[in-house]
Amino acid sequence: MGDASIAADARGLDAAFYWHLGDLRAISQVDEDFRALHPQSVAQDYLAEAWLDFQTGQIEPFGEMPFFLAIGNHGNHPPKTREEFTLTFADWLDARPIREQRLKDDPHDHALRPYYHWISDGIDFITLDNATRTNSMRRSSPG
Repeated sequence: MGDASIAADARGLDAAFYWHLGDLRAISQVDEDFRALHPQSVAQDYLAEAWLDFQTGQIEPFGEMPFFLAIGNHGNHPPKTREEFTLTFADWLDARPIREQRLKDDPHDHALRPYYHWISDGIDFITLDNATRTNSMRRSSPG
C-alpha cells in the first residue's frame, strides 16, 4: 500500500529507477499491508500470495520505471527460500541493465542470482545477498 505513494513521488521527481533493498514481505507473520487488504486471510493464504501481492501492490505502481530489488533476510525465512525468491522475481533479477552488466563482466555468465550490480552514469550499484549463506558462498581460510 505504501509503495503506491512512493511510486507517485518517484515519478513526480522523474527518478531514473527505484531500488527496493529487501524484506519485501514479513513472511514470519502476516504482513500489515496484506492484512489490510485481506483481513480474513490466514497464514497459509498469506504465504501462498505474499510475493505475488508484492508484485501487484508494490512493483506494478511504478509502471515503466525500472525497479530493482534485493533479497532480505525475510526473503528466505522458512518456508520461503532463496531459490523461490530467485524464480519468483526472475524478471526483475534479469532486467536489461543487470543482464547487460553481467554479460559485460563475463560473456558466458547466464546464471540468475539474487545479487548483482550494474553501472549507470559512472556509479556502480551493488546489490548483495548477505541474507543467505551456503557452502559455496563461504570463503575457506588459507592454510
